Amino acid sequence: MFGSAGYSEFDLNFQIFGIPVRVHPFFWLSTAFMVWAGDDLQLTLIGVLCIFFSVLIHELGHALVIRRFGYPSEIVLYVFCGYATSSHFPFRRALAVSAAGPAAGLLAGGLIFGLRKLLPESLLAEYFGLRYAFSMMLFGGITVNLLNLVPVLPLDGGQIMAACVRQFGPRGRSSSELALQISAGFSGLLALWAAQCQNNQQSFIPYWVFQWLKAPLTDGSVGPFEVDAFAWYVRGISLGAGFLLTLILWDQTDDAHAAENFACLLATLAGTSFVALANDLIGIFLGLELVSIPTYILLYLGRADWMSREATIKYFLLSIFSSAMVLFGLAWIYGVAGTTNLASIAERTHRAIPGFEHGMLVVAQVIMIAGISFRLTAVPFHFYAPDVFQGVAPSASAMLSFLPKVVGFAALLQILPLCAGADGIAAWTPTKNQAWLFTTLALVTMTFGNIMAIRQTSVLRMLAWSSISHAGYMLVGLAVATEYGGQNPNEASGQAALMFYLPIYGIVSIGAFAVLAAAGTRSRPIRSLEDLHGLSQTRPALALTMAVCVFGLSGLPSTGGFLGKLNLFVAAWVVNSQLSRTLAIALAANAVVAAAYYLRLIGLMYFEAPKTIFEPEPRPASALAGGICAVSTLLLFASPQWLWNAAAAAVSLVTA
Repeated sequence: MFGSAGYSEFDLNFQIFGIPVRVHPFFWLSTAFMVWAGDDLQLTLIGVLCIFFSVLIHELGHALVIRRFGYPSEIVLYVFCGYATSSHFPFRRALAVSAAGPAAGLLAGGLIFGLRKLLPESLLAEYFGLRYAFSMMLFGGITVNLLNLVPVLPLDGGQIMAACVRQFGPRGRSSSELALQISAGFSGLLALWAAQCQNNQQSFIPYWVFQWLKAPLTDGSVGPFEVDAFAWYVRGISLGAGFLLTLILWDQTDDAHAAENFACLLATLAGTSFVALANDLIGIFLGLELVSIPTYILLYLGRADWMSREATIKYFLLSIFSSAMVLFGLAWIYGVAGTTNLASIAERTHRAIPGFEHGMLVVAQVIMIAGISFRLTAVPFHFYAPDVFQGVAPSASAMLSFLPKVVGFAALLQILPLCAGADGIAAWTPTKNQAWLFTTLALVTMTFGNIMAIRQTSVLRMLAWSSISHAGYMLVGLAVATEYGGQNPNEASGQAALMFYLPIYGIVSIGAFAVLAAAGTRSRPIRSLEDLHGLSQTRPALALTMAVCVFGLSGLPSTGGFLGKLNLFVAAWVVNSQLSRTLAIALAANAVVAAAYYLRLIGLMYFEAPKTIFEPEPRPASALAGGICAVSTLLLFASPQWLWNAAAAAVSLVTA
């Protein structure tokens, strides 16, 4: 539930079994957006009514039990869902109230399933709307209620879990903190399971529930979302990063701000998935903002000193400026194409004369790329990064180093092929203007980032400039993208090399910040390079973890970072043009330059005596996150083919 629903003059009010029901207008709007069936308004209306009855039955179960206990209750249907107002109950009654909603929904779903089995198939085949109504009612009656029992705080299962924690949890620990951490853990596991099932072409829910949905009901190209291999790959990357960031936040978040921190992180992950799923310019922009807005709060909550406030304000002001540029560029694309639907834009630009680029479309791309480059930390839109990375907590720096890059490149890969008249990512070859623009950005970004990183004395600023240089490496993948790139899983292509490099960079980057979080304390965080002197003597396990992650960032053999840079180099070299081969040579030269400051970090940890000795503060979750990252980058070097196949499938017309 997205907050409590305020009263509106457009509310629909009625009673059922003597229980007042109020339906807010946002419920109709959000439900219509969720079940939108393109131009088929009949199917959209059927879907809205089916979701309405499913949610109403669910909340009616809660309200009836609340009234059975002698308390009044009101059912309110709000954004995507609803709630039944109630009082605070003791343990047994709280369990009964929380379980009543899913029980009512599952009972209704079972009855609907039985009714559908009694109807002849010929009748369902003749009346498609009836078949669609059964599908939507079963979705709401069975699937949603099953998922509602998962122990995640906003769900009924979360309320049951929270009541059990309060009743049986350890008395010496905050029950709210423990419930929140369990909830965050189950959220990540559920999302990762869903992504794994989709990638393996398995059913996320029992097969018998959706066996009647094997044939597509509507054309996915007309709706606001389109689920494909690219969307699931980006989801997998963001959810894996979310799992690691949750571990880092676990040690760095106090009870007073735990809910806000984890909520902002989950909202950011949702925004990343939203961009990858979007089939509309409006959806892409909303996803970008769903990443940006929670980030402002997350940056501010990490620390409470003047550096954190200054860093947050800098990021906020520059971020809203970049959002305005992105929106302006998208508006120009809409002006050229006359629609916001991605499939329709591709169709209309494809009809243009081959080689022709509309002047407004070129301007739109430049403005949009400039706005998104802020999220990528590409030069010259990078200038906020060193100050912000130094001012915020290591957990926030870890998030900033990776998630904005994922969402930025996802947005570019969604929009740029349309501007070139290509039918999707696989059929995209950069136009001449696109190739020159990305080549220039890549060269300047990786060179300037590495040169500035050498001069730093703060480890956080050095990693910020490192993040800038890695954005340059990734831009190489866009500059050398090839048509049908990745259709052969063993073929080097810019798109596949970029998607392969993204998770590898995320692992080693988050791992490095996890070590900084684990090695520091609340009163004495790791900031300067001097704080890492002799870390191998005081914290040998953390020093080894940091060394492996640094090797991965530098792209040295035995780590996944080596294969990531190698694939980008090969993808640039095989294009066989002077521009792309110049880019490949520059990438290799920059990797050598970067090794200088990365190896300096290892030298400080292993060959220098400790200059500042302070009592270590146990942070096992952050240390565990760093260890997972270190082991993962080594395993990816030993067995990279599965990730390459997934990356190739995400940007191709075939599946791995």
